[in-house]
Amino acid sequence: MKLHEYQENVLKACKNDPSHSQLISMPTGTGKTITFLHLAKRFNKKTLIIVHREELLKQTYEKAKLCGFSEKEIFLVSAEKKEKFGLLNIAMVQSLNRNLEKYHEDDIELIIVDEAHHATAQSYLNIFNHFKVFENKKYLFGFTATPLRGDKDCLSNIFHSHSFKMTLSEATQLGYI
Repeated sequence: MKLHEYQENVLKACKNDPSHSQLISMPTGTGKTITFLHLAKRFNKKTLIIVHREELLKQTYEKAKLCGFSEKEIFLVSAEKKEKFGLLNIAMVQSLNRNLEKYHEDDIELIIVDEAHHATAQSYLNIFNHFKVFENKKYLFGFTATPLRGDKDCLSNIFHSHSFKMTLSEATQLGYI
């Protein structure tokens, strides 16, 4: 699947940013899922993608296959499935949070958070701590369309740099929306 120029720019920004913990903001409809799956593919590390809804789990699984991941490389953690981890792991936050003891900190080298504005919740923090994200400076990428939280809880406590920003007006001006 070919990426748009701005999606390639996201990947370059992530690769060039020295921070191990980065926030990427892109408007709804600009292909965040495809972008972060290509990020996982290019980094080629044991990756965990955290989602917060069943619909996003299924969507990410289907798009992962379109991005070149084989079904044998994709593992799921949800209320119904609690598979062992492999190369690409897609997990519902609550299901993973309730089953962390089944997974070893070395099972994951890179974490991607879909809808990253939720990442300050305790369930996410438990996952980050379990896999020693900050302690071992593992890669953490958060993708969101809404980087500013209504409750003023600061995402910069989780994501140490904002490596890529695209506003709705920019996406509209460029003809992507």
